Formats: sequence, C-alpha cells, structure tokens
Amino acid sequence: MNRINLCTLLVSLMIMVDLLAEVHDNNVHYSLENMQNGFTAGEVFKTPSKNTKIEIEGSPYFDEDYSSMVLSLKNKQIPIEKGRFNIYDERIEMVISEGLYEVSLSEVESFSLKKNGESLVFKRHESIADFENRFFQVSSINDEVDLYIKTEIIYKKPTYNEKLAKGDKNGKLLRKNSYYLVSQEKAQPVKKKSDLTVFFEKKSVNQAWAALDYCELKDMECLQKLLDRLK
Repeated sequence: MNRINLCTLLVSLMIMVDLLAEVHDNNVHYSLENMQNGFTAGEVFKTPSKNTKIEIEGSPYFDEDYSSMVLSLKNKQIPIEKGRFNIYDERIEMVISEGLYEVSLSEVESFSLKKNGESLVFKRHESIADFENRFFQVSSINDEVDLYIKTEIIYKKPTYNEKLAKGDKNGKLLRKNSYYLVSQEKAQPVKKKSDLTVFFEKKSVNQAWAALDYCELKDMECLQKLLDRLK
C-alpha cells in the first residue's frame, strides 16, 4: 500500500481503510481487489449462496470519473484531488500517489465534488426518516427552501431461466431518485404536483407546470425546471 500523505489523512479522519478488503451486503458481496481499475459495467459480483460469477450492468458511482472533492468535518475541511462517490455503499474512494483508498463517511458532515465544472453539494438531513444518516445531493431553490435528491442504487438479480432460455443473464444496478423540499421546519417528499404547494402558491405551481407541458415530476430534469420557474 502506498503511504504517501496517508498518515496525515489517518490523523484527520481516523477512518481510512485499505480497499483490498471485502464489502458485504444483505444480498450480494463483491471483492474490491479489482477496484484499482474502477467498477464499471461488467464488474463481477459473487452471490453468497453460490460461487458463480455474475456480470453486472451499471455502475454504483455518482460519476465514473474521478474529480476534485472537499470533505467537511466538524472543525475542518479536507481537500481530495481525485475522488468519487460510491452511492451503493455510501463511501468515497480516492487516489493517492497511484494507490486507491476508501474514506468512511461517519465523521463527514457534508462534501462536495466537481462535475462538468459545477460544484455539487451532498448533505445529510435528520428529518428525512426514510434515509436516516444517508447523503443527499442538495441544490438551493431560494433563501428558505432546498431540494434534496436521494439517488439509490438497486441491485436486480439475473432472471435467466435455463430451461426456458429466457430472461436476463446479467445482474443490473438500477438508479432510483427520491425528491424532498426541505426548509428549517419541515421536509416534504415530492411525488406529485400538490406536494409543491406546501412551499409555493398553487396558482404559480399550476402555471409553471403548464408552461412545461405537464412533464413528469419524477423526472429530475422536469422537477428542476419547474422549481427554477418557482424561485
């Protein structure tokens, strides 16, 4: 393991571990020995019950590419030159002098990462019980309301039936987004148009939605455009 600058990070975070361990999940576990080359479509999972290899389509990362990041702890900020956020396991992986390391998020209050030149912020929120102690992507709507976006990575097992010769041979990592409008007083899930009226006037919501040709609110682009009109 390359230890350049690692001691400093260990003192700061007290949560660094080598990625050559195994990470376990209720449904699947996978060896991280191959993470040096990144986890991309085609990475191999192993099921606990069988020793057969399963090809996986999809990615557990918010973004496959490494980017600069900043971790915000209680009393300090720690910059990371090359890192990426693993949504599936909620951890940050970073490259230090060609070595790959994992950062536990237990002591991290928030973090940011760069994507397409934009700085994206991730925070927890104690009022959202469905995802307690999990990180959300956060964007500001106005001085009082923020949009919290939770992206889940769901593992779908292969459905291939050898006798019928039907189904998918590969497992899949699927993405599912949940949206919340958050103020200091409340956190409102956004699943339908009426949910927006908790923070915005009904007339304004109807006009903005009509202007967008009544697009699907479960689509993040639609919701973002709608909220932009309501600012």
